[in-house]
Amino acid sequence: VFLIERLPDRFAQHKWDLLYSTCRDGISLQTLYRRVASTCPTILVVKDMQNHVFGVFAPDPWKVNHKFYGTGETFVFKLEPSAEANSYHWNQKEHSEAKRNNFFMFSTDDCIGVGGGGHFALWLDEDLLYGNSTKSNTFANECLSSSEVFQVLQIEVWGLSEGSGRI
Repeated sequence: VFLIERLPDRFAQHKWDLLYSTCRDGISLQTLYRRVASTCPTILVVKDMQNHVFGVFAPDPWKVNHKFYGTGETFVFKLEPSAEANSYHWNQKEHSEAKRNNFFMFSTDDCIGVGGGGHFALWLDEDLLYGNSTKSNTFANECLSSSEVFQVLQIEVWGLSEGSGRI
């Protein structure tokens, strides 16, 4: 409910399907890309070894791209522990039009990163085993995970049900 309330209105009432899970599909960034190819929007959820749950709402499809992409609808969030639940949307206040930070999504064969301006809000390695989370200028977020460097327990990617989110 917390997350659904923060989605853009046009997606809040849709059914979401599990597209990728490390438990079901294995631990592979390439498999993640194949399972979610051309799907938008998606919600990538990470659970670390300390049971902190956090992630990103991605309005654009995940793809191998060596430049930042995405839109201002991208946001990061923290769900567990529930007392710390929060969402962090595009931080436009500190940036003039000329210097606006639009470092939303970054994904290569080696990693996934979200947010930028010195540090990623969320970064995952190519093996989906380790990551880090620090304050990014894009979202002005706090650390999303249990610590800046964390070990991944599980990753899931959810997308709109077939027929409503494919491009």
